[in-house]
Amino acid sequence: NHDESIDVDAIVADTPRATPAQVMSAITKDSVRRALFANREYVLQEDIDQAIQEQLVGMANPIEDMDPVLLRQVAYHESGHAIIQHYVMPDQRISRVSIVRRSSGTLGYMLPVDTVEMYGQPLRRIVSRIMVALAGHLAVKVFMGEFWTGATGDYNMARMEFRNLAVHGFFGPPVSELYRDVKELQFSDERVERIWVSLEEQIERMLVEHADEVEALTERLLERRDLSNKEVLEVLGKNSLQLAQDEGVEMESVLEQIGTNVEGLEYKRRQAKIAASKSDDSSSKVNS
Repeated sequence: NHDESIDVDAIVADTPRATPAQVMSAITKDSVRRALFANREYVLQEDIDQAIQEQLVGMANPIEDMDPVLLRQVAYHESGHAIIQHYVMPDQRISRVSIVRRSSGTLGYMLPVDTVEMYGQPLRRIVSRIMVALAGHLAVKVFMGEFWTGATGDYNMARMEFRNLAVHGFFGPPVSELYRDVKELQFSDERVERIWVSLEEQIERMLVEHADEVEALTERLLERRDLSNKEVLEVLGKNSLQLAQDEGVEMESVLEQIGTNVEGLEYKRRQAKIAASKSDDSSSKVNS
């Protein structure tokens, strides 16, 4: 049995990266196990949500007596990821933000998922992913005054994405070791360092600008430990994509929400046609 309030659309939205086997196991086995352990004869939305998280990031393995300052550091770290994700990648959905340790060893995580399948993307979207990756570590520095450990995976992700940018020509002529295996790329090139530092500065400015939201999300995490998409949006509000959808804005692609590059010839030609059409309309009105 299951509770009638279960939101199937939310389950689908949260699981684009899950395999059919993972989803089936979460719904038919793991969620039922959680309900039975809670002495219930029916499955709740939370049972399914947590069962899916178990499939994606591992079983919950909470630390009951974690030092309060360390717990706050983890909360700031994940809030930093979430805030930057919310504003620079509105084409994605924040599925879950958690400061519950998992069997994989992670002390917390922010899980974004695509709202549509992506087969290609503008390189600035990769830049946005780098910003999200760096945001947790920088949030800790901004709000707690110093760097902490715990960002190794984030920085490895950022380096990988910088390599991704390099092999796609983002930095112009190839960086020095581009002819070698991509894993051997070194970041001695001043172009890479300049952009990395620039992104860090931009992230810090955004975190300060949205400090109230960072603090609010951090406190909510400390209170509940684990937040769904709905609970995150209760704190942050809807992002630009969700607001556009609510307003019925016609969009050719969700990528429009990360901005349109005005340097593209297609954009310039389209704007010229719009301007010409307006000019013709104005001339017609004057003549009439």
